[in-house]
Amino acid sequence: MLKSAQNLLKVQFLGTVGALAALLAYPSPAFAQNDGSASAPASASPAASPAETPAEPMAQQQSAGVETVVVTATRREELLKDVPLAISALTSDDIKQYRIRSFNDVVQRIPGLRLAPTKGDTFTQIYIRGQTQNNQSVGLDTPVAFFQDDLYYGTTASYVADFYDTSQIAVLKGPQGTTFGRNVDGGAVQVTSAKPEMGVNETYINATLENYSGAEVWGYMNRQLSDTLAARISVVSRNRDGYDKNVYLNTDLNDNHSLGARAQLRWEPTSNLDAELLASWYHTNNNGTATKYIGQGIWAAYQAAQTDNDPHKVYSGVAGYQKRDVGVLALHVNWNTEFGTLQSITGVHTMHADFQEDVDDLINPIYYPAYNINKETAYSQEIRFVSPSEGVITYVAGLYGDITHEFMNQDQSWDATQLVLGQPSRFQAIQAAVVGPLITQGNILMGMDIKTFAPYFEGKWHITDDLGFTAGVRYTITNKSGYNDHTGPSFSYGAIPYNLQGLDHTWYELTPRFILDYHIRPDLMVYASVSNGVKSGGWSFSAPTAALAAQGLAPENNWSYEVGMKGSFFDDRVTTTLALYNAVTWNAQIKNLVNGIFIDANAGHITTNGVELSVDVRPTDPWHIGANWAYTDAYYGKFKPCNSAGADCSGNPLIGVPLNDLQVYTNYDYVLPNNIGDVLFNMSARLASSVSLDPTGKNVLPLAQPYTNVPGIIDTSFTFTPSDAPWTVQLWAKNITNRNYLTVAANYYFFALTQSEYATDGLREADRVAYNNPRTFGVTVDYKF
Repeated sequence: MLKSAQNLLKVQFLGTVGALAALLAYPSPAFAQNDGSASAPASASPAASPAETPAEPMAQQQSAGVETVVVTATRREELLKDVPLAISALTSDDIKQYRIRSFNDVVQRIPGLRLAPTKGDTFTQIYIRGQTQNNQSVGLDTPVAFFQDDLYYGTTASYVADFYDTSQIAVLKGPQGTTFGRNVDGGAVQVTSAKPEMGVNETYINATLENYSGAEVWGYMNRQLSDTLAARISVVSRNRDGYDKNVYLNTDLNDNHSLGARAQLRWEPTSNLDAELLASWYHTNNNGTATKYIGQGIWAAYQAAQTDNDPHKVYSGVAGYQKRDVGVLALHVNWNTEFGTLQSITGVHTMHADFQEDVDDLINPIYYPAYNINKETAYSQEIRFVSPSEGVITYVAGLYGDITHEFMNQDQSWDATQLVLGQPSRFQAIQAAVVGPLITQGNILMGMDIKTFAPYFEGKWHITDDLGFTAGVRYTITNKSGYNDHTGPSFSYGAIPYNLQGLDHTWYELTPRFILDYHIRPDLMVYASVSNGVKSGGWSFSAPTAALAAQGLAPENNWSYEVGMKGSFFDDRVTTTLALYNAVTWNAQIKNLVNGIFIDANAGHITTNGVELSVDVRPTDPWHIGANWAYTDAYYGKFKPCNSAGADCSGNPLIGVPLNDLQVYTNYDYVLPNNIGDVLFNMSARLASSVSLDPTGKNVLPLAQPYTNVPGIIDTSFTFTPSDAPWTVQLWAKNITNRNYLTVAANYYFFALTQSEYATDGLREADRVAYNNPRTFGVTVDYKF
């Protein structure tokens, strides 16, 4: 399989080089006239306009084709065409136009990015180029890092993925270690809030009504308080009934009841000094997520009958809940000098999440509702110096440090005496063999203190006006210390209780990056890069024995090799970006569910070969079309043993990663007669191939696996903007054909098969699954005054 993947990548690479050569041979009309300002796709093409809006963005320029977007992905303001990095982004206009409210919406817009919500807000897996975190233990880093307003959030529950009053969401792919103080070995999601504007006094309100009895309102107020002081206050309130229904309890699931506020103060005492103080709070109080069983056995058949085979109906004795509070306080200071810009970012954030779920999804509980409580408090300080953009040598240098405390409390209760529709469950046999008593109660407490210190440096040598060489390095020192306390026997996490105190280890990690870029002409750049990222080690809360818990997990180490191209053609009416990469992650931290027991291990390595291509075309000024494609061949290069039976999973596809992920879109801006206004129409569709659900191979879940493909989710909207009026109205619909696919699936036969069914030949699959959101539609009105 490795050889075939390499051969395929070679064929694709050679084909791409041939296509590039043909484009280079064709004399672009823009070449003779181009002044260097041509660049990226406009915001009308969400995933095809890779950019990161700076805190104080430069004015966007306009060419005959599409807008030029300024980026700060290298911590300085640059045109996108000059930045040799693979980035996808959504601008503030995209966020409003496409109703980007959560990661579910982001995934629909950016191919190669996947989301798997396994425990609501408290644990959501984000995939970039095959990299993800599937272990919810405290203290374990996420390979896909999340940054909001330059603050690092270490767990999936600690950040707020509600994108109100947001200027940009950028997705950086691959290791990003030399301009980030924190470990980023798989990719980064950067969210930038809209900042206070000097000299602006305005208020904005955005209100929505949707078909699930939803009412959402968000808005901001920006005020100039004095000659040197400006403030911005943003608020959001979302109240929506559930997309799913528990028909046994007649309660909604997957609802949204949240409230948030963000206050910012900007001070500019001199022309070269500014400071921004930010404080935010966000609260959610929702019912639980919707999971159900499909596949073999009488219980899955009974649930199907009770729910009329409706993907968005479940039949369970417990509704569950999700509660979360997140608070943030941050201070950004920028001091501009003739030698460069000195930046300071100080932050503290706190999080408290409370989650309840019913894993067996039965009326008579085998597994009583599990309670998860997660807490986190983090303090961070970063000092960064960015040299002027002019000169033969440009550089960024910084020091980063943080202190984080994470805590988790998980409570589990089991009753294997319960029957499945009057018959003994397979769970009884496993419980008796693994734990002994049929009625057990277990509790896990885990706390971890993480201290990180990292100096970093990246410099670029502008060898000529067209040729540049970048080299960077980060040296990270990470210390983790804590405890892991298992009180009582646990079916999933071990029969023998243990209490490990004094866990302590320090890791020292050196991560470099090298980039060579060349401008063939002002509007066409090619580049090649080698980058390294490390995810530090730690300990697993789910280890079934004290010996395994004390052993812990070794750090991951990712080496990524990439070649790419960014160009515009035909007077900037066609823009394209291309990246081909190979990434190998050694000692990948893997969690696998085997016979109901969670097993944590370091895989020997995982390998990912991929191609990412975006093409954006503007045939006429009002008409915009495009496509974005991600090909990701991710597999376990070496993973043995991968379960308790000693299976060899080497060569098998990585779980949760589609081989092909495609988004196509079109936009048309129609100007109404008599200067009435204009109507912007857009439509997009996303398709993705099915994913593997188990390291041992796709055939482990033959019933569920085919339904993990994204079957063509279509979104559309019409936005009317009247001339010389401060308001707009938008009619929108998402998933208009109401297509369904599985976002999560795992074989829980030990709950939902009876002992006699399990003993029958061919009955081994009863999958616990969750589906994507159904069709939604509504109207949104905004008003600025």
